[in-house]
Amino acid sequence: MRNTLATHATVYPDHWNGVLSTDDACRSWYSKDPANCGVGLSTAYDTQIMHQPAWGLFDAVKLAGVEPTADGYRIVPELPMDTFSLDLPRVGVEASPGSLGGYVRLEADATLRMRVAAPPGAVASVEGRRVPSSREDGLVVFSLPAQADRAAHWQVATPGAGRARTCTSRRRIVVHVRRARVRSVRVFVGTRRVRTFRDGRISLRGLPAGRVRVRIVAVTRSGRRVSQVRTYRTCA
Repeated sequence: MRNTLATHATVYPDHWNGVLSTDDACRSWYSKDPANCGVGLSTAYDTQIMHQPAWGLFDAVKLAGVEPTADGYRIVPELPMDTFSLDLPRVGVEASPGSLGGYVRLEADATLRMRVAAPPGAVASVEGRRVPSSREDGLVVFSLPAQADRAAHWQVATPGAGRARTCTSRRRIVVHVRRARVRSVRVFVGTRRVRTFRDGRISLRGLPAGRVRVRIVAVTRSGRRVSQVRTYRTCA
C-alpha cells in the first residue's frame, strides 16, 4: 500500500504533477527527488498521461457514455447493444430497450443537471417519481437532487418500457464479532469505511442490487490485527 499513488499524494500533497500526470513511472525509493515522478525526460506537461492500469476502466466509462460536466452529467452511450450495465462505486448506468437509467453517489449534497440520450416520448424519473424535463440537442434534460454518500437514482424511459425505479437496498444488518479482547473494530463496505452503530448495525441502504463485500477489521488489545470478509446480497 505504501507504493500506491494515493499514498504518494498523501505524503507529498503539493506534488500532484506526479500523480495526475506522470512520465510512465514513479520510483520514489530510488530517486534523488522522491516527491517527483517520472524518468527524468521532462516535467513540463500540457496534458495528463494516463497510467496503464486505468486504460480499460477509462474505456468502459466512455463507452457507457458517462461524461461529467460543470453542473452534472451527460449520459450518451456508445456501446453497440441495447442492453448493458456499468456498476461502479460512484456512478452506474443500465440500459434496456426503451430505457436508460443509473445512479450517482456524491461526496456532498448537490443538485445535478442531467443530460441523457433517450428516444422520443421518453419521460424522466428520479427515485421512481416522474420529474419535469426538457429537450436540448436531442437529449432529455432534468434535475437530480443528490445527498452525500447516498446513491441518487434516475431513469429516462418510454411509457411501458419497465419499472421507473431501480432496485435499491433498504437493508440494515448487524455485524457480530466473536468474543475476544478487542480494542477497536472498523467495517468497510467495498473499499469505503462505514459507520458502525453501538448495537453493531451497519447500513446497506441505497446500494444497487447485487452482492456486497463487507470487510471487518479488528485490533485486539495485544495489537494483533484480524480481518474477515463476509458477503451479503442486496435488494433480494
